[in-house]
Amino acid sequence: MFRDDILKGQVACVTGGGTGIGKATALTLARYGADLVLAARDQTRIEGTAAEVRALGRRALAVATDVSDPAQVKRLVAAAVGDFGRLDLYVNNAAANFIRPTRMMSPVRWKTVMDIVLNGTFYGCLEAGKHMLERGSGSIVNIVAAYAWTGAPGLAASASAKAGVVTLTKSLGAEWSGSGVRVNAIA
Repeated sequence: MFRDDILKGQVACVTGGGTGIGKATALTLARYGADLVLAARDQTRIEGTAAEVRALGRRALAVATDVSDPAQVKRLVAAAVGDFGRLDLYVNNAAANFIRPTRMMSPVRWKTVMDIVLNGTFYGCLEAGKHMLERGSGSIVNIVAAYAWTGAPGLAASASAKAGVVTLTKSLGAEWSGSGVRVNAIA
């Protein structure tokens, strides 16, 4: 469907890049020629993904990052730009969820989901966006879920956070239109 080298020379950062959708995204980007910066709280998991990226002939940097901490996200983007000289694509994939009836959701768990999903996405958009806006090009992709539009039983925290990410994506897409920086969401 795409040329094998369509992303050659591009640098992509994927949060939550050690497992699941994040890992699959990172490996797909590498297969199409991108070098990768992988972020997650668990250094061992992202080192494993980094090894797979390198086996595909691409460069990879693994940076342990808690996306709920704006200082760590700033450090992540600085590491990407410092090591690779640029950042072309930033995928906000890191997530958290506690599936349970809302009446059993503690404020601590609610806050954890909001801090990782909504705030972490904002911090990633902010830091990657600053670099991309300065360069006049780049793409930010925010991973959401279909229940952001519908809600779902047992998913009040995640659905609320993902709905916030949808609105953040639309707002930044409108604000940054014409700047060369695209902001999109995938559900």
